[in-house]
Amino acid sequence: MMQKRNLYQLYVLLFCSFFLAEQLSAQVAINQDNSAPDPSAMLDVKSSDKGMLVPRLSTAQRAAVANPATGLLVFDTDTESFWFRDSLAWVELLGSNFLQKGLLLNDTCYQNSFLDANHTLVTLSSLVLDEWQSFTAQSDGYFTRVEIRISDALGDVFDNGTFRFYQGEGTNGTLLYEKNINEVWGQGWHGTDIPVDSIYLTAGEIYTINFIDPDGFDWYVSYLNAYAEGMASENPDRDYNFKIYLSDCVIHYLTDPTTPEGTTNLNYIDTLFFADGTALTSLYDDQTLSLSGTTLSIEDGNSVDLASIDTDTDTDDQTLNLSGTTLSIADGNSVDLASIDTDTDTDDQTLSLSGTTLSIADGN
Repeated sequence: MMQKRNLYQLYVLLFCSFFLAEQLSAQVAINQDNSAPDPSAMLDVKSSDKGMLVPRLSTAQRAAVANPATGLLVFDTDTESFWFRDSLAWVELLGSNFLQKGLLLNDTCYQNSFLDANHTLVTLSSLVLDEWQSFTAQSDGYFTRVEIRISDALGDVFDNGTFRFYQGEGTNGTLLYEKNINEVWGQGWHGTDIPVDSIYLTAGEIYTINFIDPDGFDWYVSYLNAYAEGMASENPDRDYNFKIYLSDCVIHYLTDPTTPEGTTNLNYIDTLFFADGTALTSLYDDQTLSLSGTTLSIEDGNSVDLASIDTDTDTDDQTLNLSGTTLSIADGNSVDLASIDTDTDTDDQTLSLSGTTLSIADGN
């Protein structure tokens, strides 16, 4: 009897174990209609009147997350934007400089390339306050993002500093762009976005990135002159670690970005993409017409043969001829005037009055 009871308890325990294991490995659906989760989702959240809140952290709290996993997602309450963690640094999603209102972008956008001076790393022996790194543009394009690698080995980070961008080598050239960076950058790669049409780089030209922190910061540097087409400000044979992102977008502003809501003026060949996924293409350019013989052609288009059109617009003198009652025109037709009463003779008429009656001779 004892053996049967123990065997029954064992069956119950095994059943519960299998049931629990299935629950632990199952997909999870959170909704109000009891629908099953999508087969591709481990967690499927559905609602028609509510959203989902991810953890909300300040910039300092986000930077202080210990060993953040690649793919970790948070909402930064200071920048009011989402951030995710890649293998090296936090990356902002759709920050305020990602796209500017009123831009037209064609479908070659977001094919970004970057120039990367990523070398054997050593740190400076002291903190720097104002340092720059020059580089040579490898291709034409819009400058959209810059990244540098920070070290906290000396006990300080890049904290609410300034970024400047210059034409030429060093900071004595033309200042092309300046931006305050209201963030705290700790150990690792960090970057800032540039409005997509602010700066256009020309291949072969030299430019300079400049970072300033009044309290000092530690920018990774290589002492091996690993990047021959630029230099660090501290020494021409050294290079700071940096990344420059370029975009080959073709960008044009709307004619009037302040047009009334619901209207848009397009004045260039390009595509305007809308939030609902639709797009509108503006087709406007100058065309050249040419005429060869009777063939009319349009540049980069088709041609039309005008031979079938009667182009005879000459004038000539015409001769009228009257024969009897027939009126003719030279090289033309004729008209018979016989039906026209041509009697234009006149005669004297006699009026007579009898009482109140007035009569005309041979009339009424």
